[in-house]
Amino acid sequence: MLRPRSLVALAVALVAVSWVLIAGRGTGWRVPSWVGRAAPGSVVTLAIHGSRCLPCAAKVERELRLVPHVLDAQLDSTGTRVEVRLSVAHPDVGPLLEAAARAGYQASVARP
Repeated sequence: MLRPRSLVALAVALVAVSWVLIAGRGTGWRVPSWVGRAAPGSVVTLAIHGSRCLPCAAKVERELRLVPHVLDAQLDSTGTRVEVRLSVAHPDVGPLLEAAARAGYQASVARP
């Protein structure tokens, strides 16, 4: 027989698993870094032009996450570059640049 404390722990675990399964599915939530994923196919770094502050440049990050094949997008600490992890090996950067434009910024592929 399960004790009440065990039932609470089980309920919390089920809610946590449910959250992980639905996180990042177009809701704006990101899957926590501790959740294992398949290795990404490629990484593209974009330079964001005209970015004046991190909250403004974060719009680009949010738009990029909506692009098909994008696993993750992370801004650097200055908000001028964003690293995009993709599930495909040879990505078309056009949709990435269009996502930046939808957020109100011009972007280009950054040189390493």
